[in-house]
Amino acid sequence: MARRTKRKSSSRKTTNLSITGVAQSYIVGSAMTKAFTGNNLMEFVTGRRGGKFAPGADGGQNISLPELLGINSSGQFTGNILGTGHFGNDPNAYTYKTAVKHNLKKYGFEAAVTAVAVPVGVRVFRRLSSRSGVTRYANQFLKMTGLPVRM
Repeated sequence: MARRTKRKSSSRKTTNLSITGVAQSYIVGSAMTKAFTGNNLMEFVTGRRGGKFAPGADGGQNISLPELLGINSSGQFTGNILGTGHFGNDPNAYTYKTAVKHNLKKYGFEAAVTAVAVPVGVRVFRRLSSRSGVTRYANQFLKMTGLPVRM
């Protein structure tokens, strides 16, 4: 009788999280969020400006996620959801469309330059650091921590 061949066990491949990839994504995402909402990524998500939870307390051009969800600065739901009303304290302040237009005029060019320059800069950094051996040593150090990350 012929001998059975053992089935090869599938190799487990761990996916490593790239620190430079995460940093690049955050920087570009923050620039795009600034272009459309007037806030960086953290201010947009949390609604905090200057250390205070203050959605709608600005002039109206800075849009945050709590504002879009209809939450005011005291943390109460106002029913004004997804930008259907005005932003800011003044009822004659910005509507959603005018706020986005204002922010694109003010921050659009800066965001476009960031979206192009940051990936190029990260690629150059990766190449230069790999030639000098910095990446290898950093990855060895990160491997000792036990976290599935790489540079």
